Amino acid sequence: MSKHSGPAMDLGALRAVVAELQQTVGSLADYLANSADTTEPRAFSFAPSADVLVSEDERKQLRMLAEREYKQRSRRTSMLERDLFGEPAWDILLDLFVADVDRKRVSVSSACVAARVPSTTALRWVKLLEGQALIERTVDPSDGRRMWVQLTQTGRTRMEQLLKERLTAT
Repeated sequence: MSKHSGPAMDLGALRAVVAELQQTVGSLADYLANSADTTEPRAFSFAPSADVLVSEDERKQLRMLAEREYKQRSRRTSMLERDLFGEPAWDILLDLFVADVDRKRVSVSSACVAARVPSTTALRWVKLLEGQALIERTVDPSDGRRMWVQLTQTGRTRMEQLLKERLTAT
């Protein structure tokens, strides 16, 4: 017999998901409203790193390492208390690095999900990483309400350096 018995349980779970989405949207709206006048949005780009010469093959290896680490952290968190291993900034950076190599855009809300913490906490980490010039937000030209987040040149270079050190240490 299933843990969820009947449509009433499914409706309750759906309501919980909707409530969480409403909180996330509200948090994102607050975040964007509070930071819109201090940060000038820039054009979105997937610029290759200029500071560290990393071949395309090396970037793919680094991507696989970043993705593997992110998945291992996720598995660890699912088996043990999440509070024991919280590093939302690292989770965001790993997720953005993988997306950068894949040339995929990541919305601010997706970056928050990658952090695996409540959305308000994740937004604080996004703002902190942005303040450290490791990531930047950009406006979606087709929908001004949506914001993308990506590694900056500095963030990309530092992630390449860190991951390359890990790759050569193994």
